[in-house]
Amino acid sequence: MKKVLGIMLLMFVSLVLMACGRITATGLGTVTFELYDSSDVLVKSVEVDFYEGDTLLGLLQDNFTVYCPTEEGQASTACDYTPSYGVFLMGLDDIQAFDSSVEYLAFYINNEYATTGVDGAAIVDGYVYTFKHVLL
Repeated sequence: MKKVLGIMLLMFVSLVLMACGRITATGLGTVTFELYDSSDVLVKSVEVDFYEGDTLLGLLQDNFTVYCPTEEGQASTACDYTPSYGVFLMGLDDIQAFDSSVEYLAFYINNEYATTGVDGAAIVDGYVYTFKHVLL
């Protein structure tokens, strides 16, 4: 009887480990990042798998050179300052909006203007996160 219970327990643990391995290997889902220049031309589109514990900012930093403001308003790749309204981006790769006060990167989630910073946006399977360089 103990041998049968031992085998059943071993099989159960093996199945659980295989299932966990499958989740880790394939991720929880996929999101798309799109980057547009000031002429509304798509510069880069990246499809990214995400995993438990990922953040939107972290995924962006894995796929782009990300510029966020410092407390003094200067561009920095550290992205370690969080303004009261959330982290916003000053640049992604070569699309940079920190040379003047008449430009910015607009952030959209599924074609809707985002109401949070990138640190407050949830990662949702299938979503498209878009950044557009806007000149005022």
